[in-house]
Amino acid sequence: MHLVVSEWQHEGPSPLILGLLAGAARENGVLFAEGMLSKAVGTGTLEAVMTDSEVIACSVLAVVPRRIPKVPSTGARLGRLGGLMVDRCMRTSLSGMFAVGGCAELDTKGAPSVTLEGEVSFSGRIGGANCMGEEHSMSLVRFSEATAFGLRWT
Repeated sequence: MHLVVSEWQHEGPSPLILGLLAGAARENGVLFAEGMLSKAVGTGTLEAVMTDSEVIACSVLAVVPRRIPKVPSTGARLGRLGGLMVDRCMRTSLSGMFAVGGCAELDTKGAPSVTLEGEVSFSGRIGGANCMGEEHSMSLVRFSEATAFGLRWT
């Protein structure tokens, strides 16, 4: 089994994260490679995938697409991940326009960008109340957790 890492939220993963992921994958018998996937080839069945630096023989390929929000063209400022940039009150750069959930990208003032996809109900309540004239805001503290190759990522 191979794990090919080509992109991580529109940019490469940090060297520290990449090293931890590569080490954990190798410890679990997974071959690790980096590079942009360019082509899957085979006659009748998959035989190999090509990256920008190597050809990897394989019979199965799982493609996990990037999550890019589909937002209407509005003139509001877009974030790096494709969401509408919002402040802690879910306001966009256009007066009277709010965005929530996966369509909203929290303005983190230089920290890595995040969409509010995981906080859809919470951001929806804040945005809904604020568009009705109330004044609520979201805490900037975030916590998430995932497990991959026996490592717990928080």
